[in-house]
Amino acid sequence: LVPTPVLVGGQPVQVVYVDPDRLANGTGTLSNPLNTFQGFANSAANTLIVVDGSPTSQTVAGRVTMFDDQKLVSTSILAAGGITLNTNLGVITLPSLVGTFGDATPVSPILQNPSGGNLVTLSGDNIEVAGLTFDGITSGVAIPNSNGIAGSNFNGFNIHHNTFRDYTDAVALSNVHGLGLFQANTLTGTPGVSVDGFRLTNSGVGTLNLFANAYVAPASGDNAGVNVTARNRAVINAHIVGNTISDNGQGVILDSAASDSVIRASIVGNTIDGNRGEDRNGNNILDPGEDVNGDTVLNPGNGVLLMANASRLNLNTVGEDVNLNGKLDSTEDTNGNGILDGGYVIAGNNITRNTGDGVAVQSINNSVVNLIAVRNFIGDPFDNSTGNLGRGLSIAASSGTVNARIGFVTNEDINFNGALDAGEDTNGNTLLDEADPLDANNFAANQAGGMFVDLSGTAVGNIVALNNTITGVGSGSLTFQIVGANNGSLTGTPFSIVNSSPIGNDITGVVWNLAPATLEFNTTGANSTTFSPQNGTETTNSLTSVNGTSSPFSVTDQATSLDLQFTSFLSVNGILDAGEDTNSNGVLDAGEDVPPQFDFLVGTSGPGGVPSALSGNNFIGSQITATFSSGQTLSGTMQAVASDATASQFVASATGISAGSGPGVELPAEQASRRPRPKTVKSTAY
Repeated sequence: LVPTPVLVGGQPVQVVYVDPDRLANGTGTLSNPLNTFQGFANSAANTLIVVDGSPTSQTVAGRVTMFDDQKLVSTSILAAGGITLNTNLGVITLPSLVGTFGDATPVSPILQNPSGGNLVTLSGDNIEVAGLTFDGITSGVAIPNSNGIAGSNFNGFNIHHNTFRDYTDAVALSNVHGLGLFQANTLTGTPGVSVDGFRLTNSGVGTLNLFANAYVAPASGDNAGVNVTARNRAVINAHIVGNTISDNGQGVILDSAASDSVIRASIVGNTIDGNRGEDRNGNNILDPGEDVNGDTVLNPGNGVLLMANASRLNLNTVGEDVNLNGKLDSTEDTNGNGILDGGYVIAGNNITRNTGDGVAVQSINNSVVNLIAVRNFIGDPFDNSTGNLGRGLSIAASSGTVNARIGFVTNEDINFNGALDAGEDTNGNTLLDEADPLDANNFAANQAGGMFVDLSGTAVGNIVALNNTITGVGSGSLTFQIVGANNGSLTGTPFSIVNSSPIGNDITGVVWNLAPATLEFNTTGANSTTFSPQNGTETTNSLTSVNGTSSPFSVTDQATSLDLQFTSFLSVNGILDAGEDTNSNGVLDAGEDVPPQFDFLVGTSGPGGVPSALSGNNFIGSQITATFSSGQTLSGTMQAVASDATASQFVASATGISAGSGPGVELPAEQASRRPRPKTVKSTAY
């Protein structure tokens, strides 16, 4: 495998070979490899453990403990290249073993242990694990699923290009110092079984530089994709860059816990999507087995959760990362140490569809939180379905200090007067260097609101937001579908408008414009039908006027617009009403709360009454505008239905949604808390 004589740490290189396709378990040599880790006792003298995969998915059973400077690698990662040894002859790149050991086309070996536990334990410094598949399945439901990799009290690690699946915890480490690399790994958990994807907890004096980059975090883990905690004076510099983190309980958790701990972090260029808290099946109901923390509440999932308790969170230092991409580019390593120093910001992330807040900051016990958030899309402005169900950004502090720059890195125009005043020229170029508009954040379609800063107790907040765009989703929703022929006529079925909004958002008005479809209302003469509410819905929904007329309501013949006004066209009420208990269990289940609708007849036709017999598809292109009690206006058009050529349905346009279901910006302050410089400048909220 390597030329001789070669020494690592003053000792000859020793290699253990493992091939699960071998019928008999050997001694670990090239010619007589192991086929299992069961019964294998690794020693500190070994340098490499090389594991071949199996084209027929034979597994390597058992567990293995790794010691100082050892490497556990696959033949597939050796074939890909990049595994090196630091030897007395210099740095050696290990060659591919194709043709020497293992299969002609190497695949990732599968590590699995029927009795559970930790598949790999790190018990030394600077261990490398690469190219393996960690499968946590055990021999029975009574045995908890295995952890992939675990370890504590060592310096440095390099875990890369592995796959973790069906685990309890994919990786769980504690009290690690030095340089930690967790890169290009794929993690897929199991609902109700998997907890954390990558969890690291340090306690006590010491510093870790952590790089968690370019990996797919667990699908359906119940706690967090990335969970990093510093306690009792620990210092962690965390770089969480370029990952996809989806369908966990929480996306990213950074917890600077009591006391005097420090987490510096860059959260850059990640996709953090669909983290769903305790709601594993997405039905918005706390089902049996979902109450992970036992508080009887269905807790939501935040995209990023930042917590500080008598400690510090610093995400406000650009350092060497001048372009804020989370990577050490060729001209950025100013001190020549080979790692990215600084870059501690939240930048360039797509944070979408989480059931809680996009980014949530919680600070207690006189902590200090410093934050720069730039270039983030917290919800997609082009797709209202991607907003987070909570707020885009929430900051809550009961004491201590929060310093936040939202939408900019630097800005010399301290008093926002557009002039370079005395003391503002911090870089000495005699120019007024204002905030870069390209650093702005875009908050879109977050249901509980855009930005929320809640200071209580003795908390002090220095909060400045510049150039951001905040777009509300609006909670109002309307359903209107026309199927088949003669709708609205005496010989057909009534038109029905449904208020499909969440609880508490009533429809106050609906305007239906037929002109874009080259149609009109036909209320007198041959084949006509006068306007007539049906099924008592004019009473239940408090219809007050129709085209300006009160009861008896009327629509002028050949009019092209229908204007309906209501005082209480309610949405669902959250109560089990008569006829709604479809499964007879006495409980209002998801889907049983039937939304109210307004039914009516009115004749429609082409110009001059011809044709008078219309099908649903004839209304394609007609326009509807609805107003809601929340102040929202929802506009859209009747569009084709793919499954029925005779039908049309209302589809809202994104530009027709104005006003969110929560405020764009909230800045409450309670008790003795202070906001000396709360500013939201040149931001757009709509």
